[in-house]
Amino acid sequence: MNELVKNPLVSVRVLAYNHEKYIAECLEGIVSQKTDFPFEVIIGEDCSTDRTREICRDYKAKYPNLINLIESETNLGAHLNGERTIAAYRGKYIAWCDGDDYWTDPYKLQKQVDILERREDISICFHKVKIINETENLPPIISNPHQKTVSTIYDLAYINFIHAPSVMFRNNLFEPQNEILRNIPARDYAVHLLNASKGDIYFINEVMAVYREHRGSVWASKPLKERHNLHLKTQDAILGLFNRQVDEIILHSKAMYLYDLYRNYKETDGLSEVKKY
Repeated sequence: MNELVKNPLVSVRVLAYNHEKYIAECLEGIVSQKTDFPFEVIIGEDCSTDRTREICRDYKAKYPNLINLIESETNLGAHLNGERTIAAYRGKYIAWCDGDDYWTDPYKLQKQVDILERREDISICFHKVKIINETENLPPIISNPHQKTVSTIYDLAYINFIHAPSVMFRNNLFEPQNEILRNIPARDYAVHLLNASKGDIYFINEVMAVYREHRGSVWASKPLKERHNLHLKTQDAILGLFNRQVDEIILHSKAMYLYDLYRNYKETDGLSEVKKY
C-alpha cells in the first residue's frame, strides 16, 4: 500500500454523501492545486447509496499518496463523519470543500497559505465564492460583495459570512472535541467563531470556489421553518462561549432576525413558530 504524503502543510477535508453528481468535480479541483508545499486530502465517505464511494475509490487509486479515503459501513451523519475526519488532520492548516462544492482557482491553497504564513495575527483566511442555487433555479450570485479585508470575532458574531469551500484556518487553535461542537446545529459557524477568538479573519477579494445549494444538501434540503429554528438554536448555543461583548452582539443579531421573521411570515403557524422565542 502506498504511503500518504509526509508532513502535509495543509489538510483538505471533504465530506461526501450521495454526491455522485458532484464529487468528481470537487476532487478534480483539489488534486489540481499547484503549491510549493505538500498537502493531503481527507475524504469522509459516509456510506452513500449512489456511486459516490466508487468515484472516491477511483480517485484514491489514481492519487494514493495524496488521498486518505475514510469509509463507513453505516451512515454516520454529518457530525460524526466530520469528527472522524478531524481526527485524521495532520496539516498545520485546514481547508474545507464538501463533496457538492468545488474550487475554481488552482492557486487557491497557495494564496491562502501565503497569507497565513506571513500574518501570525490571522487565524482564518477566506475568499469570495460563486453561489449556485439549484433548489430554486435562481441566477448565480457572488458572495461577500462589500467584505472588508480584515474582520474580527465581533463581526462574525453578528452573522456568518464565511462559506465552507472558501475557508482555511490554523489547526489546533481549540480542543476539536469541544462539547459544543457535538450538539450545535450549525457546526461550521461554531468552528469559525472558536478560531476567530484566537486571531483575526483575512479576506481575499477573489472568487476561487463554487458553493452549491440543492435539494440533496444537508442545509438547503431542510424545510425553511426548520432552518430558521436551527439558526436560532445555534445562536442560543453560542451564548456564553466567549465574552460579554460577543454575547451582546449575538443577542442583537437574534432580535433583528426574529423581527424579520415576524414581519415576513404571513401564515399563523409561521408566526407561532417565531413566538416560541
